Amino acid sequence: MLSDNSSIAIFTHTQYRDNNPVYGPPDNIKDYLKMSFGGNIYYLQHSLYRANGSVLTMYKNGGGKVLHQYNFHKNWINILRYFADLCLTVKLFLWREKIHTVIAVDPLNFLYAFILKKIRKVDSIIFYTMDYAYKRFDNPILDWSYHVLDRFAVRNCDQSWSACKKIADVRRDQGIEKKRNVHP
Repeated sequence: MLSDNSSIAIFTHTQYRDNNPVYGPPDNIKDYLKMSFGGNIYYLQHSLYRANGSVLTMYKNGGGKVLHQYNFHKNWINILRYFADLCLTVKLFLWREKIHTVIAVDPLNFLYAFILKKIRKVDSIIFYTMDYAYKRFDNPILDWSYHVLDRFAVRNCDQSWSACKKIADVRRDQGIEKKRNVHP
């Protein structure tokens, strides 16, 4: 049970247009939590593509404050940016209060949350899948890596949230039991 002393975090990769974040499903979750949850809400946005960095915003009582913004790695190649995002995520949450729940939007963000859970900074992780593709990338090594991380997230999450029934069906076929497989 969450109390007003609890903290929730959302880790996501955000798409930007003209250096402004594009509003999406993780923003809907954040907005809902801002209206219905009295504890700290941490919203960590890593840029999906080059040209933008990472931003951590904390919301409390409806108001928000940017705590950290990192742009030093915004033009690095993807693999280096993802590694920097991992290091930044751990750094940002290592000295904060323990997070009750992290909603990790995609396999990379799940990996970041999983490491925090292993060092006991996170109690539970919700793996939220907004889209799923049997072939995510044309590069076979990148595609294989993505699916390995996706299966790892499915096996190790406390709950799997799916944006639609088709993704929930994929998760069911991957062995997620009904009580952990949540969809609208």
